[in-house]
Amino acid sequence: MLKITIPASLRDIASRISRALDSDTGGAQVFDACDDSTRDDDGEIVTPATLAWTIIQSSDPYAERLTRFRHARDLHDFVVADYATRWPELQAPTLAECETFLAAATIEDVETSADA
Repeated sequence: MLKITIPASLRDIASRISRALDSDTGGAQVFDACDDSTRDDDGEIVTPATLAWTIIQSSDPYAERLTRFRHARDLHDFVVADYATRWPELQAPTLAECETFLAAATIEDVETSADA
């Protein structure tokens, strides 16, 4: 299993990158499901500092692609090509956004860290 943790401030970038990494059409929503925002006593929304998503099957295409792209240029090239094919009406993430995502994301093998 892979656990991906990102700063909540990068949710939009992560969602746009996830759209391309996911082999079906739900990738853009994966970090929405991880949002544990709550309301404080005054009714104000309190957003967590990080969002974490666990991919159960390491054979999942998303997990395979994410572990393959450790360099922003490679990730960007893949994302741009995927957007051109499947999402031509949408703006693909920029190289700078891919760099930001990879620099800020923590990707860990949950099975390995549990054994340690």
